[in-house]
Amino acid sequence: MESFLGLELKYFQLSWSIISNPSAFFEQCNADEEELLRYMTFTIRVGILLRLLVSMVLLVFIPRSSAAHTLAISLLFIQLLVYILARLGAIVSLWLGSWLLNLFAQLAGQSDRLAASRIVAFSSVVSLIPDSGTMSAMWSVIVGLILETIGVHKQYRFRVLRAILVVLGPPLVVIVLLLLLKLIVYPAGLGPFVSPPMHP
Repeated sequence: MESFLGLELKYFQLSWSIISNPSAFFEQCNADEEELLRYMTFTIRVGILLRLLVSMVLLVFIPRSSAAHTLAISLLFIQLLVYILARLGAIVSLWLGSWLLNLFAQLAGQSDRLAASRIVAFSSVVSLIPDSGTMSAMWSVIVGLILETIGVHKQYRFRVLRAILVVLGPPLVVIVLLLLLKLIVYPAGLGPFVSPPMHP
């Protein structure tokens, strides 16, 4: 059996190769764009299946008459929709992620969009880490950054320090943009839940 629920089973073995020895994996990696899209679709779908499983287990313990039960059902349908549209999500994520990563690699002295796509696609293996709270989310981010750093080091042939700077560039840009947006929306530093002063 080569596939199950739209998942190509060979990618489970590929995921283990990435996690167990990322340095050797990225050193030898020469996957093309289509293979990258298929793998990223796989990680999105497996991640959604894990979340669906957790959601269905939790749903058993939520009273049917509560608003939380209705919300949980709605989230289940949203997750199913994401599963169906995983290929589209992979296309958008891969294009945007590789463009941003390659932009910083270009600033560091080298441009290779396909290398950036390989790094982004195969670093998405962190989607397979079960999402069970803040700690697991932080662990996923840390592992993802490490994998991307190794990928940039091996695919672009950058020194490790330069690879770290390239990888940290995109998230830093996102953080700066969010801070600027906050300053624009709340110029006085007021949060969205702070009531304006009362006038007599």
